[in-house]
Amino acid sequence: MLVKNGALVCLIALVGFDASAQTAGGCPVFPSDNIWNARVDALAVHPRSAAWVNVIGPTRTLHQDFGAGPGSGLPITYVNGNQPKVPITIYPGAAESDPGPYPFPPNALVEAGSDHHVLVVDTTNCLLYETFDSVKNPDNSWTVYSGAIFDLRKNLLRPQFYTSADAAGLPILAGLARFEEILDGEIKHALRFTVPRTTREFLWPARHYASWVNDANLPPMGARFRLKANFDITPFSPTTRIILTALKKYGMMVADNGSAWYVQGSDDTRWPDLATEWRSIPGSAFEAVDTAPLMDTIDSAAVKGAPVTTPTLQSATLLSATVAGGQGATLRITLSGSAGVGGLQVSLSSGNGAVATLPASVLIPAGSATADVAVSTTPVQAQSAVVFTASLAGLTRQDTLTVTAPAAALQSAAWLGSSTVIGGQPATLRLTLTGAAPAGGSTIALTSGTPGAATVAGSAQVLSGASTVDVPVSTSAVQAQTSVTITALLDGISRQTVLTVNPAAPTVTLTSVALGTSALTGGTGSTLQINLSAAAPTGGSTIALSSSDAAAGVPASVSIPAGSSSFQVPVTTVAVSAQTAATLTATLDSISRQAILTINPPAPTVTLTSVALGTSALTGGVNTTLQVNLSAAAPTGGSTIALSSSDAAAGVPASVSIPAGSSSLQVQVTTVAVSAQTAATLTATLAGISRQAVLTINPPAPTVTLTSVALGTSALTGGVSTTLQVNLSAAAPTGGSTIALSSSDAAAGVPASITIPAGSSSMQVPVTTVAVSAQTAATLTATLAGVSRQAVLTINPPVPAVTLTSVALGTSALTGGGNTTLQVNLSAAAPTGGSTITL
Repeated sequence: MLVKNGALVCLIALVGFDASAQTAGGCPVFPSDNIWNARVDALAVHPRSAAWVNVIGPTRTLHQDFGAGPGSGLPITYVNGNQPKVPITIYPGAAESDPGPYPFPPNALVEAGSDHHVLVVDTTNCLLYETFDSVKNPDNSWTVYSGAIFDLRKNLLRPQFYTSADAAGLPILAGLARFEEILDGEIKHALRFTVPRTTREFLWPARHYASWVNDANLPPMGARFRLKANFDITPFSPTTRIILTALKKYGMMVADNGSAWYVQGSDDTRWPDLATEWRSIPGSAFEAVDTAPLMDTIDSAAVKGAPVTTPTLQSATLLSATVAGGQGATLRITLSGSAGVGGLQVSLSSGNGAVATLPASVLIPAGSATADVAVSTTPVQAQSAVVFTASLAGLTRQDTLTVTAPAAALQSAAWLGSSTVIGGQPATLRLTLTGAAPAGGSTIALTSGTPGAATVAGSAQVLSGASTVDVPVSTSAVQAQTSVTITALLDGISRQTVLTVNPAAPTVTLTSVALGTSALTGGTGSTLQINLSAAAPTGGSTIALSSSDAAAGVPASVSIPAGSSSFQVPVTTVAVSAQTAATLTATLDSISRQAILTINPPAPTVTLTSVALGTSALTGGVNTTLQVNLSAAAPTGGSTIALSSSDAAAGVPASVSIPAGSSSLQVQVTTVAVSAQTAATLTATLAGISRQAVLTINPPAPTVTLTSVALGTSALTGGVSTTLQVNLSAAAPTGGSTIALSSSDAAAGVPASITIPAGSSSMQVPVTTVAVSAQTAATLTATLAGVSRQAVLTINPPVPAVTLTSVALGTSALTGGGNTTLQVNLSAAAPTGGSTITL
């Protein structure tokens, strides 16, 4: 009871139920008192109805989100309880999903578009499996965003705040318009639809929201809308009138975010295109209803105050209508609704207890609408039909079980003789039964997997009382080996066997011969490979062999085994004194092929004769070469020479290999800087014979600089020559030291440059002069590596001739005993060395 406006109102007056709820695949889509199956045409309008309709769009029209073409709705896949379950990887919605495995067949239907829903109904156990964003993997497992499992016989809801395969946490199947309901003339449940925006809450029976907006003007998930009672549906097509009638009675529930007023249905090519006429149904024709009074408990989809009715016996159905005697069967008892408290006892009987038996009754538990009953049968000699009867409250339902006599089954299909033949040859297939064929015989269907290679009659008859039959199989010529599968089928049991059909053996010819090596030293061996155009036939192929020279020997003949197309023959040789060519010949059926083997005399003994350095002395850090010389060309594989150095100042590899055919090799010798002259003995060794060379490693030469210059005379008369000595700080290095020379005046001349020889530290340079009229000073400059030294040479004019011009006394008269002076006068100054005057 519900108190409304101070008065008691009976809920049964507000909500109605049809005698039976919707079904799918023979299963109820939830009990009849489920909220999806409850009528809402008598419920009060929700206080937020006008605001919600205004937000969704009063001028936007109803839209058929299913139907007119394939792939435009949600497909439903039906399986039975024997469908194998496969792994389901759920990410990222695993925390709010039911874990796998799920009974998804490889051909499970996937919704087209972006959501990729998969809806699978297990019709045996009445379980609904739904997933979102579903992708099948190559191994037939699936990866999905979220998944939910619903028991279609119960009123269970998802846990609060859990999603399902849709945003509202609701089952999808329950709200779909399905075309089979149109054929029935009535939809007996609410439909599901989408709206563009929702608020961050949900109304019972929804369990989940999909919004971050708190706005009371936006509809919540689970809100129920109905078509207004005064909306005229008479102008519409019969299909639309059925849907609009359901929208008036049962309404539709907000189940997901999407486009405005999009009603969802199943994917069925039988749907007509309703889009045009639905454009005349505006959003303003709908109103939201208040379903709160219908909720009994928050975690159940059962409607409070639903009328309690006793379900009736709906059917008694055998899950398999035919079984072999001695095998079991299952009879399913189904009620029109769930049994109430204490359950319901259904009476059972068998029309032939000697052939098939079952319990006298079965109890359908409270809350369940079905029960499975085990049936036992006994072996029979002839096929028998047994009628089972179920009774409840005077209503009976029946089904008939056919119990068959055991028949001889197909035991094997096997080849008589070989299972391999040459194309064009016949073969024989023996078919064997597990027992004697019955009266009239047993007809076994036959097929060939490759009729172009092997053919067989479409069937073979095992005569009454017989257990085998031999079937001829004809074959055709083939280009390549072909495996043909012959299949025999009797009463659903098949047996297979494979016949290998080979091409006819080709004519085998000798195509080529090839030596393992075309040249060798006498006394060693080789091989001769003989090649055929195809595999040798049965019995093999015999090849005649010969050699043109006794230096090479081969067998007189060889046999290439059947199935092989090549064969290697040993070739022996003897020592020879000179190079010898032997022609080896192979012959098959007058066709010959040849190869020439060169037999060489033994290679001469190669010894180490000498070693020679590129230079015998060098400055440390400079490299040179060591040439190693053999007495003859190195043999095959080369000659390996061991190398060593007596001092670490000089380095050589530990060994080198002189290639075959070469008689010498240059090896790099590396040196390091030394502080004092060092002698390193380099040794090469081959076969116990050593040869040596000594390398002198010198320290680096000191840096040589120009220290001074000195003139032989610093002054002279023009035209006279002298010398300029150039002095270095140390002996000139190898190659000498080149000194640049210059004079500041043409009166004195020096060479433009001189080279002081290696090992010398000074050198005298001739200096020439010319006559001058006045004393002249010439600066002589010597330069080395930017360092200059100078000396100044004075060049005098020639000295004039000096004569005695006069003498004069200091006094011309004096007293005896007194002294005076005599001045001697020359015409010019006395020259160097003075002028001697005789007195």
